[in-house]
Amino acid sequence: MPPKRKYLFVSIAIILFIGLTVVFKPDLLLSGRMLYSLGLNKYNTSDHGDYYDDDKIKSAAWYFEKAIGKGLKTRDVFDKLALCYLVLDDERNADRAFTMGLEYFPKDAEFYFYRGNSRKEIKYFKGALADYSAVIEVQPTFEYISDAYYYRGAMSYLLGDTIRAETDRIIAQKGKDHELRTYADYCQLFK
Repeated sequence: MPPKRKYLFVSIAIILFIGLTVVFKPDLLLSGRMLYSLGLNKYNTSDHGDYYDDDKIKSAAWYFEKAIGKGLKTRDVFDKLALCYLVLDDERNADRAFTMGLEYFPKDAEFYFYRGNSRKEIKYFKGALADYSAVIEVQPTFEYISDAYYYRGAMSYLLGDTIRAETDRIIAQKGKDHELRTYADYCQLFK
């Protein structure tokens, strides 16, 4: 076989290999930043205003997971990954994504708050209580601070501490313009 022809076949094989790898196993060749960009594109195009395209959200989550695996540890990648799981009603993986984010951003009140919400939904009440307490400690001026107090009180109520629960409900009430539900009523959602 002439050298030029051999070179052509080798070049075609390399291009084909790279092309197939990018299509079927992009995490092998692409950087964490590139994987994140692909995930962000899937995430953004999945949002149709009143609903999300679940297949695109699942794909976005896959890309975000791979980006983290490749070493990308920005706040946004953890946030978007957790949001994907929340859209998919996968509270356990949302909890895991927020937990990963908190390893790198241990003072992030928003991550604590939303992880607390996920933990509340999976009935991990002690963990949710700790997260809402962390929100109050880390950022007392947090946008949803009265909600953090209310939910912390709910977790206390579910764990049997009705005195602390009522104290938190009174504090939470100060930030609201409507009467908050009693914990006897609200906590029926978790039994």
